[in-house]
Amino acid sequence: MKKKTTVLIPDAEAGVFDRILYCLAQSKGIEIHVIVHEKKQFYKHSRFIKSVTICPSETTKEELWQKIIDLCEKLGIDIILPIQEGLIHFLSSNGQHLPKNVKIVDLPLANSISTVTNKIAFAKHLEDNNIPAPLSYVTSDCKLPDHENLRFPLLFKPHEVTETGMGKGIVLLKEKEALQKLCKEETNDSGGFLFQEYIAGYDIGCGVLCKEGEIIAHTIQKDILGDKRNFAPPNGIQIMHDPEVLSVVSGLMKSLDWNGVAQIDLRYDTSNDRILVIEVNGRYWSTLLASLRAGVNFPNLAIQSALGNDLGEKQYSEMNYYNLRGFKFKMRKKPLTVLAFRHIWNHTPIRYFLKDPMVLLAKLMSKANSVV
Repeated sequence: MKKKTTVLIPDAEAGVFDRILYCLAQSKGIEIHVIVHEKKQFYKHSRFIKSVTICPSETTKEELWQKIIDLCEKLGIDIILPIQEGLIHFLSSNGQHLPKNVKIVDLPLANSISTVTNKIAFAKHLEDNNIPAPLSYVTSDCKLPDHENLRFPLLFKPHEVTETGMGKGIVLLKEKEALQKLCKEETNDSGGFLFQEYIAGYDIGCGVLCKEGEIIAHTIQKDILGDKRNFAPPNGIQIMHDPEVLSVVSGLMKSLDWNGVAQIDLRYDTSNDRILVIEVNGRYWSTLLASLRAGVNFPNLAIQSALGNDLGEKQYSEMNYYNLRGFKFKMRKKPLTVLAFRHIWNHTPIRYFLKDPMVLLAKLMSKANSVV
């Protein structure tokens, strides 16, 4: 019998871990081991996980690193798959010290990660490499100079020191008075303030897996519900093909010499009929299961690529997909949607939750106990 590939996920407390787990569970040739914080002990009940190691939430990266090395030797780990950007950055710089027989999925270089996680540095990178993007303004004192191209509304974007992720911290400024109020409230001495022109249009996302700047797998999506709050991820998407989006993203990934996965946020500018790059998230994304349903299993492909296996040409189907919030939103508009069982099974994550029922039950019990 062919030996299974043993995979260690050292930060399984990440919010997108469930999605990665369901993707990896599609392959019978993968054995999954995870490290989690105490609050995620319900993963012990997963039928897809071989072993769960509990680490205190206050564990330092250095302590976690030693735990990873110990588990690699104890469990015979073949490959490590980190999820969160902080650990990705750490392993990108320290992975060469692992035992010789242990691999890590392809990770971006440390300088590439630093560029995309600092919005000011990223804005400069886009400008220097002629990548289409909204106009950006960087100031040291939160006061924008009079500029003939400066038009409201503007977006204020915190960068790496104050960034909280999921679109949090981004502020839409509709007029100069709002800017003046923001300047009175903000105290930032971490390298400047970033303002960006607001683009009227709609959001597009492109998930990629890269090798030395070349895209080896991708899916493209756009928001179809328009119900997301502020700048958070969409709740309903259409997986689609768009050669122009792929061309822009290909140029961007080459300029970053990117390795591994990333989700690129773009904006279609309806006024000027153009695609603009907004930001790069160097990690797995919330709509990963939509990509899986369309035909691209990014976590599994990342493992196979790192092992040196031929991936072939990856094709995907166009389709609509909704998370549970999005399906609830759709059901309010069309109540009879709740009776479309086949549609629910194929276009929402329900099928994956039900295939790992004990974890779902343990989560529900945990939430109930926190309320009582």
